[in-house]
Amino acid sequence: MTTLAYPVEKRYPRQLAAFERSKKDEGTVSVYVSVKNEPAGLAAVIKALTSEGNSIIKQISVQERGKVAGWAITGFLDMSKTINGTAELERFLRRLGCVEELIISQHKPLLHQVYLFPLMNGDERVVLFSVKRLLTVRAQLEKILTAAGVSVIYYNLGLENGKVFHQHFVEGMGAEQVQDTQKLDLFRDHFIASGFGIFDFQDLDLNQRHGLVKLYDSFECEGIKKDRPACYNMRGILTGFLQALWRIDKLKVVELKCMAIGDLNCEFAIGTE
Repeated sequence: MTTLAYPVEKRYPRQLAAFERSKKDEGTVSVYVSVKNEPAGLAAVIKALTSEGNSIIKQISVQERGKVAGWAITGFLDMSKTINGTAELERFLRRLGCVEELIISQHKPLLHQVYLFPLMNGDERVVLFSVKRLLTVRAQLEKILTAAGVSVIYYNLGLENGKVFHQHFVEGMGAEQVQDTQKLDLFRDHFIASGFGIFDFQDLDLNQRHGLVKLYDSFECEGIKKDRPACYNMRGILTGFLQALWRIDKLKVVELKCMAIGDLNCEFAIGTE
């Protein structure tokens, strides 16, 4: 695993796992297996995943199902060294009488894993635009609409984008069973790769749905000085993503610190209304 050093890492109070990168494995598939509560059923499925066709488990979790007795197994398998590929594994698992539901999905490229120019994500064309130009546009809009008006527009644009990002990540990993912590990792890595900023979710309680989220090097603060927090778009994106993640309509996100007013980093307080 290669560790990438960030030029200004002295700003960060923690060593963020975001800087660790591994080579993308094209043979990775996501797997979801619903297993009946039968003697030896769970062991049979685990054995199949670990030994059938030379598949390699990259990550796996086993949880008890809530309403019906049994287990739900989710994980990611490296199928690159298998002889017969995913099809043989699927046939084998479906022959097991303890398996009620099975989903095996190919890993799809995420938004920042597309390297064509012009950058394409499906039918969408992605263009590169300098932060300086973006902030010049915002400054001109503030002259016309006032800072308050621009804050509403940028926040609402971010809110919708955050929800769309969540949907992209769920579809990109193949199924709805991707864990919340994995989605946050994808969200963080996407924005690092896109140059928007570096999110730190270590002080966010996913179960209680509250806490603090730090943001380093926010693009909205690049070379500007304000008398109040100015990360309108990033606050909206964070709000929309967490609303979609937690499936709630109301979420309060307040920017407590901001580099635009002289703080070393930006910081958001998260709480349900």
